[in-house]
Amino acid sequence: MAKNRRFNMPLRSIVSTFSLYQGIGLFLIVSIAIIAGYTLTYQSSVTRLRQEGSVVIEQAAGIFSRPLWNFDKDSLAQYTDVFLNNSLVDGVQIHDERGRIVIEKSQDSYPTNNKFQFSLTRPIYFNKMNIGTITLTFSMFPAYSRARHTVLIMTLMSLIFFIAVLLTSIFQLRRFVISPLLNLGESMKEIAEGDYSEKLSLIQKQEFERIAREFNAMVDQIRKREKEIVTVSNRFQLLMDTIPDAFLLHTRTGEIVQVNDTFTEMYGFDKEEISTLSLSDDLSGTGYSEAMAREQLFLAWERGRSDFRWMAKRKDGTEFPVEVRLKRIELNDEKYIMAVVRDITRREKAEQAFRESEEKFRAMTDHTTAAIFIYHDKFIFANPASEQLSGYSLKEFYQTNFWDLVHPDHRELVKQRGMARIKGENIPNHYNFKIITKNGKTKWIDFAAQRIFYEGKWCSLGTAIDITDKIASQDALREEKERLRITLQSIGDAVIATDDIGHIILINPVACQLCGWKEEEAAGQPIDKVFTIVHELTREPLDNPVETVIKSSRIVNLSNHTTLISKDGAEHIIADSGAPIRDKTGSIIGAVLVFRDETEKKQVEEELFKTRKLESIGLLAGGIAHDFNNLLTAIMGNLDMAMVKSETAKSSSNLQEAKNAAMRARDLARQLLTFSKGGAPIRKKMDIANLLEDTTNFILAGASVSPRFFIAPDLYTLSADEGQLSQVIQNIVLNANQAMPEGGLIDIAAENTELNGHPTLPDGPYVRIFIRDYGVGIPGKYISKIFDPYFTTKEQGNGLGLSTAYSIVMRHEGYIDVSSKPGAGTTFTILLPAVVSATDDALDTETKDETTNISAPILPLKILIMDDEDAILEILGEMLSFLGHRVMETLDGNQAIEQFRKAMDQGEPFDLVILDLTVPGGLSGKETIVELLKLKPDVKAIVSSGYANDPVMAQYREHGFHGVVNKPFQMQELSETIRQVMSLEE
Repeated sequence: MAKNRRFNMPLRSIVSTFSLYQGIGLFLIVSIAIIAGYTLTYQSSVTRLRQEGSVVIEQAAGIFSRPLWNFDKDSLAQYTDVFLNNSLVDGVQIHDERGRIVIEKSQDSYPTNNKFQFSLTRPIYFNKMNIGTITLTFSMFPAYSRARHTVLIMTLMSLIFFIAVLLTSIFQLRRFVISPLLNLGESMKEIAEGDYSEKLSLIQKQEFERIAREFNAMVDQIRKREKEIVTVSNRFQLLMDTIPDAFLLHTRTGEIVQVNDTFTEMYGFDKEEISTLSLSDDLSGTGYSEAMAREQLFLAWERGRSDFRWMAKRKDGTEFPVEVRLKRIELNDEKYIMAVVRDITRREKAEQAFRESEEKFRAMTDHTTAAIFIYHDKFIFANPASEQLSGYSLKEFYQTNFWDLVHPDHRELVKQRGMARIKGENIPNHYNFKIITKNGKTKWIDFAAQRIFYEGKWCSLGTAIDITDKIASQDALREEKERLRITLQSIGDAVIATDDIGHIILINPVACQLCGWKEEEAAGQPIDKVFTIVHELTREPLDNPVETVIKSSRIVNLSNHTTLISKDGAEHIIADSGAPIRDKTGSIIGAVLVFRDETEKKQVEEELFKTRKLESIGLLAGGIAHDFNNLLTAIMGNLDMAMVKSETAKSSSNLQEAKNAAMRARDLARQLLTFSKGGAPIRKKMDIANLLEDTTNFILAGASVSPRFFIAPDLYTLSADEGQLSQVIQNIVLNANQAMPEGGLIDIAAENTELNGHPTLPDGPYVRIFIRDYGVGIPGKYISKIFDPYFTTKEQGNGLGLSTAYSIVMRHEGYIDVSSKPGAGTTFTILLPAVVSATDDALDTETKDETTNISAPILPLKILIMDDEDAILEILGEMLSFLGHRVMETLDGNQAIEQFRKAMDQGEPFDLVILDLTVPGGLSGKETIVELLKLKPDVKAIVSSGYANDPVMAQYREHGFHGVVNKPFQMQELSETIRQVMSLEE
């Protein structure tokens, strides 16, 4: 009806209300717009005034600086009047550096009011020195006037807008709202009389047309809802038939109106028999009368609900316990009792089992020696043993706060854990602490607790055992152990003591360090878990020495080649013995192991043996290489000349094959020379990072193995032979590549390190290089042999690669080592001494800043050559003659000196001399060049040798030579060396 009255509201009421609300709204909008316009105009004007004022005062500070410095009052007054003529400035005030007013003037062109003025102050500088301050007062009255003028214009325009909008809105309201609403009200009145078949006619006015459509849709929905109510009722009945509880609907007098299918299944009656049943006689068991049933019905009717247990009876006469809930409900203005009956046969059996379990629990707790209690804010349960432990009677115990029993030393810890356990947090369930008994005595207890759900809440179930005597014994034993520990800490050897079953009872710091275990971690552990030993060579596990000692009852020495593997995987070679520990009666109660680390000692011995072995091989290699290289020089020289003179392609090809074979022989000879003492590196300062990357990438180009570089950005500089170190990297990376035929990764890392106490190297800065592959690894039996010359496991290898690498690293005063696990890969570690100070620049043996012009042409030269081998002398002369030079041949140094002197006397000195370094039984090249330099200090000389047993080959410039050619050499190499030497600037 309220909606109908709204449709019948008089036209004047709607129009008046709408006009009033619209007028208020427009007034508020216009007012806000005027205020906002005034505010924005005023603020904009003030901001602009402040900006202009900042410019004016900055100009004034500069203009007044010189008059103020000269204290020229006339100029100050004149400038002040100039600034007061500015419409923005109301006043000028100038202070000197002490704050005294020098001049102060103002004008009254605008009302003086602080609200309409603002001041700006700036320091006055003269020659960057503060000589005073200037303050200008600016008027904001122009801003206020501008804002007020804006408000008047906006007010007039808003008033015109207000009247126009109001009149237009009233006209539109009458035409487009009031008239359609009246028509809509008439149609709705007819529908409201109850005839849902009546529908609203569509009004062709947009929104009102939509209202009519929605109203017609609402009528359809009401009709649809009525059908759904019937459907829901059927679903409700279906739901009631499927719930596990029996459902009854009956009157106040007990007449059953409706039941669900569960009822018929539970009681065994058919639904047709329901109307004839009696709640007391037919459905209630023995001992439950009609009066008792009616009492429960009365309670439910009066109170609205009643819950109780009942003994029900089925149609066949069997009885079963049920839980009943009666609730008064109202359906179609009539009141009924709804009963929900649940069969609790299984629950009662479970409750009976629980009662029996509780009786067993009480019987157990009453006879145990451990105190057992349940606690939640107070003691809820405690057994008789709690009396014996605490000294309180059970009555007193229940009145005691648990935290008062805990000793003050442990009270806070136990309280925190107890509270956390109640909250369900994960904390230790078992620990020891002290308590205070009734008579004030302190006891230690072994306490265990857990969280349980008891009597509807979470509680703590605790057990406590008196361990006071045990703790006292442990303290005494701990003191004895401490005395023994202090003694063992001063022993330099590692010591481990065990009990008779091999569990560690004592371990000293040295043993902890070698085994990789902390003392507290190792205590109680089996000896074979902490002390893991294998055979150094076979890697087979060795017998547990403790078991051997206890079984044999005698001192046992560890076997040779025993390796201890620490917890972190580190390995130590150890030696020494184990002995039994006996008590006063002589019975064995444990064993003690005493051992020492022999790793460094063995490393030093192995390095010394390896070095001596390589020195012996070097002596042999040097002698062989000398003669071998002399032979190769003659062979390769003749092959070069033969190839030059060859007239057929076939013969040239054959000669090239022979030359290639000679080149391979030369490479082999040079590897042999690496072992000779004279293979000294030609050192220069270098960046090892670039060498690592370039060499590795070159070796792995086209391979299925990829490198990964982990190189520190600030590596130390090295003074080394770049070519020799490149050979070391090549050999190791090549081996790594061959170890992974299916492809993989090679890690190359480099870092700075400071050595201190290395077994074979002096202390100082070094660069540490790691090269690691993930290939097949090296069997343990081969690890000690991989640096031996000619040792190889490859069919095509010559066994000199790693030997060469080892020799080169040793020549650089460095260290190289290898570690490997079969199937897990191999890691090479290289240590090279670093250059970290300016004084180390002297290590750079290569002459610097020499200007060369290698590509410059060589004019025919007059060359003196000296060699003790006729074959070399002959082929060398032939090659030089072929290159267009005139040659004089000599067999020893004395002949060379004589021919050199004779040529100088004749005024036709030699342009170049080529001297053999080693001349058995004659004057060597080293001695010859000394005499030639006396005759001609600027003589250009090249040294040649097939035996690198002299530092002259590495440091040839220090001995007066300008170039070097290593035998055997090719004609192209000889020509290029001559070109370089002759191109050197004097």
